[in-house]
Amino acid sequence: MTAPRLDPARAVEDPDREPRGFSFPFRIAPAAEGGSGGVAWSEGREKLRANLMQLVQTNPGERVMRRSYGAGLRDVVQDPNDDVLRALAQHRIGKAVAATEPRIQMQRVNVVSDRSDAAGATLVAEITYEVRRTHQPGLITVSLGTA
Repeated sequence: MTAPRLDPARAVEDPDREPRGFSFPFRIAPAAEGGSGGVAWSEGREKLRANLMQLVQTNPGERVMRRSYGAGLRDVVQDPNDDVLRALAQHRIGKAVAATEPRIQMQRVNVVSDRSDAAGATLVAEITYEVRRTHQPGLITVSLGTA
């Protein structure tokens, strides 16, 4: 796969275009496995999913030219795992996705305690969305460690 031409301004102007760009997490595509030996690329639903993961895991201020990008969940890592924390995490995720990702229509954000964590220190966020261009439903689950 050849590297696509990236035009960041076009992504904002045309939210209906197919997303494509660097894979997340960043990696090199091994030439031995049919890759180019260069930067790994992803596109379509895979890229959209990667963008959402990156958005949720980024704090505002980390991106040099996009200071408001991110959900800011690491600010609340040491807070007690209660209803207030879950509501705050849900609000921050919803606000970040609505402000940053025009290619999806968010349906629901649900933040609950991870039942498999005996200490009760981990939250799980489920983001249900619809891709605007294709009307396909999507679900992304993100584990948010709070201890």
